[in-house]
Amino acid sequence: MKVINVSIDLNQTFSVTKLGSLQLTGGMTALLSEELQMLVLLSDPMQLRKVGSLLPGSGEGNVADTAGALWKRGYIVPVNESAIEDDGSIDFLTADIAMDPQSAALKMAEGELIKARADLKRRGFYVSIARRAARKVRPVNGRGHHVLVIEDDPLLAGMYRHLLSMMGCSASTASNRMEMEVSVRELLRPDLVLLDLNLPDINGFDALHWFSNHEKFGSTPVLVASADTSKEAIVRAIALGADGYITKPIVVDSFIDSIRAILGMPAIDRSREGAWSSVVS
Repeated sequence: MKVINVSIDLNQTFSVTKLGSLQLTGGMTALLSEELQMLVLLSDPMQLRKVGSLLPGSGEGNVADTAGALWKRGYIVPVNESAIEDDGSIDFLTADIAMDPQSAALKMAEGELIKARADLKRRGFYVSIARRAARKVRPVNGRGHHVLVIEDDPLLAGMYRHLLSMMGCSASTASNRMEMEVSVRELLRPDLVLLDLNLPDINGFDALHWFSNHEKFGSTPVLVASADTSKEAIVRAIALGADGYITKPIVVDSFIDSIRAILGMPAIDRSREGAWSSVVS
């Protein structure tokens, strides 16, 4: 890959490249939290100084360093160098996929980008972000991975349990604050928490903050699955410690790949399938 020499000016306007958009829609990423937050904000062209004002606790030096790192890797570029469509959105369909040829997720990302473009036009910002674990996560119970699903829609919670079962994971569910607190008190710490932000009696961000700072659950990764497609919600969730964020309606394959990435399981090579499974509303 060509090395880019960069000089960051916070008054510059940047945008995510087609390669960078894969980090937001490909179902797995190795980028740091602050890098992902910046990519989300730059999905529409924005001045770096404004980006800094929207990132919690980021000084000018941190903004410049993060932008420089993303630019060097080809994930963002100054807006006059970006391939921006006339409507201001990123052309996900024709994204440049000049990534590591060893990546089993490469073809998966191509299909996801096609679906992402349709979702963008239909309902706004779409992401499928999951930070890949450095190594396979050992099940807490020593036998198999267990996921705590916090979702108030019983049909969707049932679908999650079914999909997790297909992956060899067990699951328990909670639909409100009381059930969540009972699960935390009585269950062995799960290997992953799947969290909906729109709960009936507790703010999802408060729940995320609570999990991140809980003595028992603090080290447990959290994947947010939410109908809130706003950039503000995505950035806030990542800043509060979420290891991933997928927007509803859920694309089944993207859901599975996100779970596998966070638990450190090998990626599934779907390059020969040529089709994607259904969307779960």
